[in-house]
Amino acid sequence: MTLRSLFAAALLIGAAACTPTADKAAKNAAEASCPDDGPRFAVTGLCQGRVASYFEPTRLVSINDGDLPEGCTYVITETATIDPDEAILYNALSCKGKTTKLEFSAGARSASLSYGVSGFFDNVPTAGAEGSERVRIFTLEGVADPKAMILDMAKATAKEEKAPAAEIAACEVRQAGENVPPDVFVVDVNDAYKKANKLGQYDKGPKDDPGTGVYGACGPYGVTDAQRFWMIRDGYAWFVDQGQDVPDFDATSITVFRKNADGSWGPVG
Repeated sequence: MTLRSLFAAALLIGAAACTPTADKAAKNAAEASCPDDGPRFAVTGLCQGRVASYFEPTRLVSINDGDLPEGCTYVITETATIDPDEAILYNALSCKGKTTKLEFSAGARSASLSYGVSGFFDNVPTAGAEGSERVRIFTLEGVADPKAMILDMAKATAKEEKAPAAEIAACEVRQAGENVPPDVFVVDVNDAYKKANKLGQYDKGPKDDPGTGVYGACGPYGVTDAQRFWMIRDGYAWFVDQGQDVPDFDATSITVFRKNADGSWGPVG
């Protein structure tokens, strides 16, 4: 059973936050310390101080401790899924002894990562509350062209939001830019549409202060000035929306880990 199977399993169990109990081996591993590297993770049993070496280097390039809030650092943590043989690992902000922790919830056609705890903010809407979701996960099983799937979803939701037809027609999926992993994308209008409509960094704001507008295009799954983007990795499409606040976890570091036949854990890639 893999994370991919959660979409079928959820048809039986319903959409609910799930935290499976780790198997006996993982429990025993979690109780043992790693030499000079601190404790082990409860689900995967991997040494927390050594787990960074498992990640694709490009998934950790955005971490820059010099840009973090004072007194905070990034640490890799894990979130359990409904599959005891898979977990999601990511860099999370840890401030004054409190580390951001995301909770996993499964639905019939998608899953999500929502706030459990924030390492930076004092109060966040927890899993199930409005505004708690930060990542929506879609399976790519059987999908021949992930970018086309993302574009279709973005156009459909933009239409529901009554975006201009010409804007919807101009939407495209493009790489998110420099200093991010190559599998990170945004849905935005093409250059020709931007030029024809004189779109720049900001969209038009109120008549009394047109400079305060925020750029946005292609509906709820499209680009904005906020931290909103897509990732195509590990067999899934990940829609990330962290708003305009301080990011208290590095979404571009998200990696699915799977338990191998010999009991060891590693990234699915």
